[in-house]
Amino acid sequence: MDPWLLIVVYASPRENERKDTWQNLRSLANTINIPRLMMGDFNEIASPEEKKGGVPTD
Repeated sequence: MDPWLLIVVYASPRENERKDTWQNLRSLANTINIPRLMMGDFNEIASPEEKKGGVPTD
């Protein structure tokens, strides 16, 4: 079996910290030359329908 990498992410609910996480993941992706699977909680909202309570988002 060929090597591969599992990356598990828990991104901060704070937007400024989450931006750093995305930048770090981009940098990491550019340095890995084997297949990879990335999974976890990215704390991103894909559509307004996903948002339940809390502070409104754009």
